[in-house]
Amino acid sequence: MTDSVDWYRRLLWIGLAWVLIQIPFASGAFRIDEPYHLQAVQQLLKSPTDPYGFYINWHGTPEWAFHTYASPPLVPAWLALWSTLFPWNEFSLHLAMLPFSLAGLLVFGSLAKHFKVDAEVAMALLACSPVFFLTSQVVMPDIAMLCMFLVAVTGARSYQVSGSLPVILISCVAGFCCPLAKYNGAVLVPVLICLGVARPRRMGMLCIVIAPVLSLLLWGGFTWAKYGAVHFLAMSAYQKNPEMSAHPIVLTVGVLAVTGLGGLPISLLAFLSSSHKRSRVLIGIGAVVLVGSVWLAIWLGYGLSSVLLFSISVTVAIYVVGLTILQVWQSLRLFEWSFMPLVTWILVGFAFQFGLMFAATRYILFLAPPLILLVLRLSAWVPRKSTLAITFAMNLLFTVALAIGDRKIASVYRDVVKDEIRPSLENQKGRFYFAGHWGFQYYADRVGGELIDLLNPPVLRAGDVVVVAKMPWPGMLEPKLSPGLEFETATRAVESSWFIRTLSCEAGASFYGHAMAGCERPTFLPFGFSSGPVETFLMYRIMKK
Repeated sequence: MTDSVDWYRRLLWIGLAWVLIQIPFASGAFRIDEPYHLQAVQQLLKSPTDPYGFYINWHGTPEWAFHTYASPPLVPAWLALWSTLFPWNEFSLHLAMLPFSLAGLLVFGSLAKHFKVDAEVAMALLACSPVFFLTSQVVMPDIAMLCMFLVAVTGARSYQVSGSLPVILISCVAGFCCPLAKYNGAVLVPVLICLGVARPRRMGMLCIVIAPVLSLLLWGGFTWAKYGAVHFLAMSAYQKNPEMSAHPIVLTVGVLAVTGLGGLPISLLAFLSSSHKRSRVLIGIGAVVLVGSVWLAIWLGYGLSSVLLFSISVTVAIYVVGLTILQVWQSLRLFEWSFMPLVTWILVGFAFQFGLMFAATRYILFLAPPLILLVLRLSAWVPRKSTLAITFAMNLLFTVALAIGDRKIASVYRDVVKDEIRPSLENQKGRFYFAGHWGFQYYADRVGGELIDLLNPPVLRAGDVVVVAKMPWPGMLEPKLSPGLEFETATRAVESSWFIRTLSCEAGASFYGHAMAGCERPTFLPFGFSSGPVETFLMYRIMKK
C-alpha cells in the first residue's frame, strides 16, 4: 500500500513538472499543418455531421478536404468542443492538447513497470525525446493518437494481471479512439494481438483487439455512406500518389534520419551502447552504415555539423532496427514471448512509415515509447542517480533549446503579418494575395489575405500586394506574375541568432518534412545548426497594369 501511495505521489510531481515546462510554449504561433486542422475544426463547428465538407488550398488550388485531409476527425471534434468553452487563440488551443501528452507520459510509466523497466527513467527519456516534446506543443493529431495507443496497451497489460472490468473498459475506449485520432493507430491491432497470445484472459483481450478494428469499420462505413468512398482507403491511395510521394530510397533515408536523433532522446545512447544483446554482426553493420552515411551526407553537400548529425542519426536508427530484429530471432528461438509486443510495435510501425508520401519527425512519434522500452530492457548499464540526473538535465536543456528554436521560427510568420503586412495594408485600397504555408496561411487569412490559386490566378491591379514566404512547403505555390505588370519588389530576410533550427535549408534540416521549397539539398535532418536567415519573404506591390 505504501509503495502505491509513493508511486502516485511521484506521478503527481512528474505530471506537475511536465505541465509547468510545457505551458510557456502554449502561446507559440500556429505552424506546419495546424491551419489545416483548424479549418477542420471550423467545419465541425458549422456542420458536425459533415467533417470533410470544405475546400482548402493546400497544394496550389482549392481541393475537397475528403481528398487531401489525411486524418479522421477525433482531434478536430475535441478542439471544436474545447473552443465552445474557451477562447479561440494560440494559448487556449495549444493548451487543449496538453492533457494528451500528460496522460501519455504518465501512462507510459505504468507500461514501463509492466515491462520490468525503471518507470521514472523511461518517463524521463520520453519527456526528453525531441519528437514527444515538440509534438506536444502543436494542434496536431499525433500526440492524441499516441496517448490513446499507450492507454490501450497499458490497459490491456493491466487487465491481464488484474482482470479488472473498469480497466478493460478504459482500454477498449482508448483502442476505439486511437485510429480515429490518426490512422497509424491501426498499428495498435497487431500489438494487442501479440499481448493476447502471450497472456491469459484471452476473451477479454479479444474485446480490446476488436475495439480499434470496429472503430475503423464504423468510420469507414460512415464515410462510404456520406462521401461515396472509405476515407482510410482514399488516403492510402493519396499517400501513394506518384506525383507527390517520395522515391522509396529517399523515403527510407528520411525515416532513418529523423528516427535516430529526432525520435530518440540523446540520453538513450548511453543505454544503447551497453546493450547485452549486441553481436559482432550488428556492430559491423553499424560501422559500415556510419561510414556510408558520412559519405552520403558529404555527397549531399551538408556542412560539418550536419554531416555529423546525419551520420549519427542514421547509424543509431539502423542499429536500433537491427537490435529489434536480433531480439525477434532470439525470442522465437528461445520461445520467449515477452518482447514480441514491443518488437511488433517497432517493426510494424516502421513498415507503416513506408506507405506514406514523405518522412517527417512527428510521424515516428509513436515509435519512441517501444524503442525506449526495448533499449532499457536490453541495457546492462546501471548508472548512479547523480549521473542520471546530470544526463537527463543536459538532455532536457537541449530539447528545450530545440523547442525554443522551433517557436522562434513559427513566430516569424505571425510577427511579419502583424508588424509589417497589416500596417502596410491599412492605408491601401488594394487587395492582399499571398503564397506559403507553415502558419503563414493562418495569419495572412486573418488580415484578409487570399491564397493564390495557381489554376485560377488573380487579375492584379494597381495597389495590390503579393507576399511569398519562400521556405514553407511547397515551392509550387509561388505565383507567376504577368510580364505586363509594373511592380515594386522587396525582399525581407528574417534573421535569428538562435543557434539551433528545426527548419533550415543551410543545415539540411526540417522537423516537419524531408523537402522544402528552394532548398538545394534534401532536408533529412530533424534539426540542425545554422546562422542563415530563418525565412525570406518576397513582396510585390503592383504599381499599374
